[in-house]
Amino acid sequence: MTLTTRSDAPGGMTVRRVTDAGEVRRLLDARRPYAATAYPYLEARQHAQASWVAASGEGEGALMLRVYGRAGAALYFQGAPAGVSAILATHDPPRHCYLTYEAAHATLMPTHFALRARQRLARMQVDRSTFRPVASSARQVHASQVGDANALYSSDSGAWLSRRHLDEETYYGIWDNGRVVSIAGTQLVAPQAGIAMVANVLTHRGYRDLGYSTQCVSALTGALLDRVQDVVLNVDPENIPAARVYRRLGYRETGRLEETWGMWRGRTWFDRALATLYGWFSW
Repeated sequence: MTLTTRSDAPGGMTVRRVTDAGEVRRLLDARRPYAATAYPYLEARQHAQASWVAASGEGEGALMLRVYGRAGAALYFQGAPAGVSAILATHDPPRHCYLTYEAAHATLMPTHFALRARQRLARMQVDRSTFRPVASSARQVHASQVGDANALYSSDSGAWLSRRHLDEETYYGIWDNGRVVSIAGTQLVAPQAGIAMVANVLTHRGYRDLGYSTQCVSALTGALLDRVQDVVLNVDPENIPAARVYRRLGYRETGRLEETWGMWRGRTWFDRALATLYGWFSW
């Protein structure tokens, strides 16, 4: 990836690498609920995995976060589509990566990547002033109970937790007859940014429509809001029952985004051919 400043980017934009954490934070704050997944890469534990590229010019700019982690490469984009296009025109992304981008970029991304398994999501957010908790029997899931949690996830989800995961993240569950039948956890907690993200919400098929997911998310959200200012989550906008649960607790939609795997179309015939094959065999 080219890291030098480019003042000849499309649209008359200047594209440059950003290394000042304060500047990155100011850019992320402009998209705070959406930017939740990017904030942790400003904190010490994950900072070394990340690099940031910004585009600026007349009007709104754009930002790209590039991450290399245990799960592979990932890219995050925010801002004006013209700025995102300028970044991708001047900086080579990883050949294969996981993409997170705003709904406004949905028509742009297929011109740069062959996409696979696109997820269209609504981002929802709650804070202390809007949170409406419900009475809950959910209690925290500890590392020693990881087997109970994974037994539920293995019944109807691809999620899998380790003891370390439960030591580092926060999960709440409801038990019945000695087994976890409903659970909700965190995808991330960024204390310095004051934001956390709820994920991996699941209730066993035999226990649905009993309010258990509402109780787990309520207990988890309350615990998180004791530590951070904002809590966010993603929901499929077509999953009306789930969205209704979150709205009942005070969550409100703040925008739309997409997440997907992508193969970069590149700058050579070989890159384009490889991406075309990737797209043909997508599912």
